[in-house]
Amino acid sequence: MSLVFIAIALFIIVYFFFLEVQAIELFPAHLLLKYPLRKRRLERVDIDFVSLEVRTSTNRGVTSTQRFVRLKLRSGGKIDLAGFQVDIDTAYQKLKAYESTNEEFLRTH
Repeated sequence: MSLVFIAIALFIIVYFFFLEVQAIELFPAHLLLKYPLRKRRLERVDIDFVSLEVRTSTNRGVTSTQRFVRLKLRSGGKIDLAGFQVDIDTAYQKLKAYESTNEEFLRTH
């Protein structure tokens, strides 16, 4: 039983240190996603589309709803972003501007 708790604790630690985006810096041609132990640069042309998503969950009869921004990458991957210091709609509008067009993508490849 204690191994299960240790595994859960390790998963939580790994999640917060490697998978949870702490900050986003916006530049004209790219985004910089800052994680606690690393940074990831996303070029504007690599972002296929940006959407505002809603996730609903029910736990013990209590329903909670979380809104988040999803970046769909041209490589097929997805990055979900939530917990902004600003209103989620404002964050979505700013990130939506980084959605690349097919013309931009074709020009660079």
